[in-house]
Amino acid sequence: MNNEKIQMVGYCRVSTATQSTERQVAELEEYAKRNNVKLLRVFAELISGAVKNENRPELFAMVQYVISKPNINKVIVWELSRLSRNTLEVLKTIEIFTKYKINLHIISSNIETLDVDGNINPIARLILTIMAELGAKPLCKPDHKTTPKTV
Repeated sequence: MNNEKIQMVGYCRVSTATQSTERQVAELEEYAKRNNVKLLRVFAELISGAVKNENRPELFAMVQYVISKPNINKVIVWELSRLSRNTLEVLKTIEIFTKYKINLHIISSNIETLDVDGNINPIARLILTIMAELGAKPLCKPDHKTTPKTV
């Protein structure tokens, strides 16, 4: 796909008030500049990555924005965990993008969900599923029922 035809939006997320989305926004803007593509808008929010998509205002707004604009064909995030720390939620978002032929690009991993012809990239899908599961692990806390007791 010719870079002049690529129009994209970005999404950033941090989990705590002591964090800032500034670095992520700068990375997205730098990516757009370096690749000579138009970054139309960046959606950013302060919310836990474990929260379901429908309860994340900026993520929900971004998805609605991109599916309502046929000229947008790419969404960029710095890393997959910024999209979500819940594997199922990541896959639901990717599925929506795929349905509308919107390519999700994870900049830090250089992975794209669609190939240059707009078809599903099955290897990327597999890798992103594994990465999403690994990204969810920090949220998993030992449970007293499954953690061995010390004697």
